[in-house]
Amino acid sequence: LLHAKRPEFTPAEAQSALMMTSTRDLTRDSNGSDPGDPFDRGAGRVDLTRAALAGLVMDEIDYGASATTAKDINVPSFADVNCDSTCTWTRTVKSAASGPVTWSAAYDSADNVFVTVSPAEFTLAAAGDTQVITVTADIARARHATPQGTPGVSTENETQDLDDDGNIIFNACTGAAGDSKDCWVFADIALLSSDPSVPDVSMPLAARSTGDSDGDGVKDLVDNCPTVANAAQDETPDSDADGVPDICDNCLGEENPSQCDTNNDGFGNHCDADLDNNGLANTFDLAIMREQFGLGGSNDADLNCDGIVNTFDLTIMREKFGLAPGPSSFNP
Repeated sequence: LLHAKRPEFTPAEAQSALMMTSTRDLTRDSNGSDPGDPFDRGAGRVDLTRAALAGLVMDEIDYGASATTAKDINVPSFADVNCDSTCTWTRTVKSAASGPVTWSAAYDSADNVFVTVSPAEFTLAAAGDTQVITVTADIARARHATPQGTPGVSTENETQDLDDDGNIIFNACTGAAGDSKDCWVFADIALLSSDPSVPDVSMPLAARSTGDSDGDGVKDLVDNCPTVANAAQDETPDSDADGVPDICDNCLGEENPSQCDTNNDGFGNHCDADLDNNGLANTFDLAIMREQFGLGGSNDADLNCDGIVNTFDLTIMREKFGLAPGPSSFNP
């Protein structure tokens, strides 16, 4: 059916069009009630109407010659089985639209994976034009979206596994169990089309955490202080009750469980409205936020780290106006 509508597509381009225009609607995990993750749904449910309108595709002519590992294959999904704290992929996209389209990158991750796409915005002027994009996932502060629990239709159990007898079990992502499925975290990457007649693109990302940044024997994915050694996993004191102990909290006194710090200065975004790093949040920082308003991706002006600079961030800027960033356990 797709070939009849878009006969110019190669088989790989047709596959990519089906994947990138698929929908997450009505997809569920193995218990039938929860939305699931990329291992449950793949790219999503095929939507032939959207696929026939695809304005962006990927092609892979010779898998053996053009890719050194499986993660290098030019397909619209991103997976890494050995992601320490960050992992990177490169893809080449090709325009299949009849006219110019500007594509803007965005992402969503319930697991607190922070994603950057470079370039964050690009324009392809005509069909056949190509663009190389680089996708980087920072999973150092990632956490599973929901806690593990007992199996059942009412339990979100994206990390379930099976034992030798076929029973559902929930392995901990620590020690020897670090090889289990529980070490996977997920995100969805979007390329948003400037042309309303050309559908947006979505691509799944899965990264398996193997890192132990502080060398305390607890995998980063489940370590309550990934950068400060604490094998006992002491949870107190936690003065702001965000689940992050004070000894490794980059916003003491501010509830910020994600610990998002896009400029890596030791101050979490939620308590760092000093965007130009001059020591105070002032009119210069407000001007920077206005320039970034409405933009997605990893952005210092995204003070609440929800993936886009908007009025919520402006509210935080007002609260922090005239103040120095922090305090932080890493940068008092």
